[in-house]
Order: sequence, then C-alpha cells, then structure tokens
Amino acid sequence: MKAMGLEPAPKKVRYNAVLLGIVDTQIVKNLFGCISAESKDEIIRNYPFGIGMPKDVAAFVCFLLSNESK
Repeated sequence: MKAMGLEPAPKKVRYNAVLLGIVDTQIVKNLFGCISAESKDEIIRNYPFGIGMPKDVAAFVCFLLSNESK
C-alpha cells in the first residue's frame, strides 16, 4: 500500500486498504453451522473486540471514501 500510494500522492490520489477479520455475514453463519461449538468458540476468542458487523465495515469504507479521511 505504501508503494502504491507514493507514486500518485503528488496528484492528491489516495489509496486505502481494508483488511477484514470475521464479519457477521451469511457465509460466516454457514461456516459456524458446519463446525463444532468448540471450534466456533476458539475462533471468536481470537477476536477480543468481537465479530465485525457489515454496517461497521460499510461505515468505515464510507469514511475512507470521504474527504474526512485526508
């Protein structure tokens, strides 16, 4: 990302990356339905702030697309 951002920076072009963890989507619900409760609990323990919600990701992406993220 740093390398991608340096070249167009003089032209005021920004690059952003969103690297997601687990987000509460239908795919994740399907996955959790196919694994044991112990496995699900282990996955969730690796996310101390909890599983992400789609609205949180959308809000973050909207922020990055706005002029407020300069």
